Amino acid sequence: MTNNFQAETLNTPKKVTWRDVFRAFLREKNYTGLRIYAVVVLLSTLIIWPYTVISEAKTYDGARPPQAPMIKEVGTLHVRNVQRGIKSYAILEFVTNSGRTFTASERQTTTKLHNVFHKNMPNLYVEGFVLNDGAGFFYPTLVKNEAGDILVDEDERYALLDRVSDIYGGMLGISPMFLLLILVFAWKFIRIKFTLAKTTQNLSQVS
Repeated sequence: MTNNFQAETLNTPKKVTWRDVFRAFLREKNYTGLRIYAVVVLLSTLIIWPYTVISEAKTYDGARPPQAPMIKEVGTLHVRNVQRGIKSYAILEFVTNSGRTFTASERQTTTKLHNVFHKNMPNLYVEGFVLNDGAGFFYPTLVKNEAGDILVDEDERYALLDRVSDIYGGMLGISPMFLLLILVFAWKFIRIKFTLAKTTQNLSQVS
């Protein structure tokens, strides 16, 4: 009876704990790729993304009208292609009929405004201001054609400005992604635990 009990004890697979799973994740060569992936994901989520959000929001810093000077001119919104080495860049410009030129940012355009720039339409009435207290890009807030039709709505442009300049709101975008990553890694750890348990069971059966 005692011998049978000892034999059953020896053949009983060791219970795999989460500590075993974490140890396997950190040490075993099979999970080297997963470790690298985890480091890249964590760096992207906790460092690169927040840095990008803050840097992007800073391009919209500075006073707004009426504190910032409002530009109200008639001219052409167009795209100028610039060749720098082997790369070609598209620069968005507002060239007024009075001869002034303002450079806009591709990232700060909406689909409507982007289409207007690429149509190269003359004699547009444009309102806007320069971001970063006059040191940044020109930010169009209203565009009308010669007939007085609104091509780019003022309310939409200011709503976009409020959204993209909100660092806290941008940071909140990290939360859903971080939760998703936690779920992905939880699933991978469960799979590791299942693999370890299966391996342990097979070894106990062999012994």
